[in-house]
Parts: sequence; C-alpha cells; structure tokens
Amino acid sequence: MYESMGASPAVVTEIASYCVFGTDARNLAHEPVMYDVANWRALTPDGVEHKLQSKVDWLKIWKPLGVNYGFSIFPAAQTFQPGDWGEGFTTVKLPPLTKFNLIYTWSENGQTYKNQMDGLQCAPNS
Repeated sequence: MYESMGASPAVVTEIASYCVFGTDARNLAHEPVMYDVANWRALTPDGVEHKLQSKVDWLKIWKPLGVNYGFSIFPAAQTFQPGDWGEGFTTVKLPPLTKFNLIYTWSENGQTYKNQMDGLQCAPNS
C-alpha cells in the first residue's frame, strides 16, 4: 500500500519489518470508552509481551523523512462516544508468520478493563 502511494524504498522496508494488521473498534456501550495503544501488548507463545508501535511512534519516524501516512495507522489513544468507531493499521515488531495473542485494555466509567484476542498471526512476506 505505501509503495503505491510513492513511499521511498527505505520507508517501505521499515514498515515491512513489522507485523501489520487491521484494527476496527466500536463503542457498543451506553457510556464513553477510552483506550490507549501504549497499554496494549502482543503476547507471543514464548510468553514475551511485545509493545505495539503506535501512530505517535510512526509519526516520529516519518516526520524526518518528509512523509506522513498517519491517516493509515489506528489512532494511538481515543475516547469513543456511544456509537463511535475507528479503524486503521496496528503494528508490532514481529517476524512474518509469528503467532500471538493481542492483550488490549480500555476504560469505561473510571474502570479499566483488560481482554485478549487469541490466535492472531502475522502475514507472510509478499
């Protein structure tokens, strides 16, 4: 995708070194919910929790290169009102085909919740 938008080979190579997956979040609750990707982790089968690369992290890398593909990355932190939704790419520094579970958190009414999506896998290199 980034190559077709004119990204330099260096930018494409950097992004390709990450596991990139689409994320879609929706607030189905009756109250606002908040999340912060800085608190999310990819748990690999060896028990290691890997920090995700947030939109803020990518913008710091891309700014000196003169590019901004921030529109494509899932927002780093957000408050969703009831019915709100958001989407974008989420990234973590894992090799192709790595299996992992996504540990994610969110807050609602001052209470923080934690859940896990099991059985995710990074795509193969194309």
